[in-house]
Amino acid sequence: MERLTHASFHVRFQPFHNGHLEYFRWAKARADCVYVGITQIYNESGGNFPGAEHRGLIDNNPLTFFERFWVIETCLLANGFSLEEFRIIPFPIEDPFHISTFLPTGVKCFTTRHTEWNEHKVKLLENAGFSVEVLERDESHIPRASGSEIRKLFRSGDSTWRKFVPDGTHSLVEELLSAKPI
Repeated sequence: MERLTHASFHVRFQPFHNGHLEYFRWAKARADCVYVGITQIYNESGGNFPGAEHRGLIDNNPLTFFERFWVIETCLLANGFSLEEFRIIPFPIEDPFHISTFLPTGVKCFTTRHTEWNEHKVKLLENAGFSVEVLERDESHIPRASGSEIRKLFRSGDSTWRKFVPDGTHSLVEELLSAKPI
């Protein structure tokens, strides 16, 4: 596989979890610098998310763009990455033709295939002029839960949510989610 100077991956990060950290590591293994794209930057209700309609509900998007930026940067730095190895950017997947405002179309976009929504995103990005590569990796070794599951555990007071969030971010995620009416 070719080594890239720059690549990107994008997620909603509500909140950043172990699967996201692994996803970053896969992208970083292929590129010198990875653009980490935060989707749904305005936390508004609505949007067309085939197979993942929950993404468009305001209750499922408690963290602001800035809060997600802060958690991601804190996590990546705590896990040994330097600021030269990543850039955190807005990634308005709900309006893919505006992504090029933040990311040149020549930068390869990595994604995964977990849901119908992922399939839809591939088409959206390709139609907007981006080259897309699906990262097919074994994730069975990752203690993982979806953001929805983590938020549900957190709301219920079940501290097991912590095992699904990367080291170095537990306190920050707890502080931010505690301040939200989730």
